[in-house]
Amino acid sequence: MGFPRPGEDEVANELAGIRIELGAIHIELAELNRKVNHMSEQQTELDTDVANLTAVVTDVATQTATLGTDLGAVATEIAALQAQIAAGESVDLTGLESLITTAQTSQSALDSTVASATALVPVAPAPVVPPVTPTP
Repeated sequence: MGFPRPGEDEVANELAGIRIELGAIHIELAELNRKVNHMSEQQTELDTDVANLTAVVTDVATQTATLGTDLGAVATEIAALQAQIAAGESVDLTGLESLITTAQTSQSALDSTVASATALVPVAPAPVVPPVTPTP
């Protein structure tokens, strides 16, 4: 091994500095990559939650419309029965009972859908209460 030529030490020092900077950049890139992956996972979870919520809202709207239709049919049947009573005719409640059963089934389906919607809401964590330090 001979003597270093003039400037060789400076070049070696610069190369060492560049290697250190490249190492720091590599570490920062790895951290950025980790953060991007985490954000991507969160986005996927968010997309799934939005899809689930949309499905439940659509189901609630459908069940609500069905129940409204069923209750409208009950009201129509009651009006017909009242007209029969006013006319002094005998009244058969079989149709009304059937419509009420249908409305109860629709209400039960709506209740189930609302319970599903409620289950989508995560339970909030308990608040963190800072410790109280006694005053002297």
